[in-house]
Amino acid sequence: MERDLWPSRARSWIQEAIRAEAKKAGAVLVDLKGAFDAHGKCGVAGPEWLCDDVHPNLDGHRAIADLLVQALADANIPIPKNEWAWGRRRGDEEIRRSFGTAEAAAFADSRANGYLRLFETFLLPPSEADARRAKSAEARASLERAHALIPGDTRVEVLLATAEIEAGAPGPGAARLRAALARDRGVAAEFARIVEVGDTLRARLAAAGVSLAEIQGIAKPK
Repeated sequence: MERDLWPSRARSWIQEAIRAEAKKAGAVLVDLKGAFDAHGKCGVAGPEWLCDDVHPNLDGHRAIADLLVQALADANIPIPKNEWAWGRRRGDEEIRRSFGTAEAAAFADSRANGYLRLFETFLLPPSEADARRAKSAEARASLERAHALIPGDTRVEVLLATAEIEAGAPGPGAARLRAALARDRGVAAEFARIVEVGDTLRARLAAAGVSLAEIQGIAKPK
């Protein structure tokens, strides 16, 4: 990892800097790396709690939540530890129902993998058109699976629309994007900020007929 020219996880000096800053500020620090490594085979974080090299799967997110809650309770934040309502902790089935599907794990994995493939698409230079199309097709397939499981997830719709545009379906992609953003101005505002700083994404959307100004207009409070 330390010699990786393009590491997907924080190098040791970054982790040490985070620990030093937390100590200086007197902040509660949760050692997620240590927990993930301890849970993985051979002492390295892996597919037990990750859906790729870096993004947690549903079990990983649950582990993070448990570790954060425990750390806050141990620090008596925001109330003394003995006043926490530990008996109200939700079970696995209730968590799955909160996603609106019994296939919560499949949804989370498909969404994360779709996002990752789409991110990888935009890292490729325009000269590698075939590779870009292949990556965007992988992203589209994963996001379509996530969309089929929870059709009403706006962020998945936005990602899927972007993947459709990149994969060579600008018309349907632009229509899906406009409809999704119109349903949630908060998501539209988030997406506008991403497009504003993403030159390649902004250019691809503009080629499909969706300008940054249009997205900002959708996000603007009425």
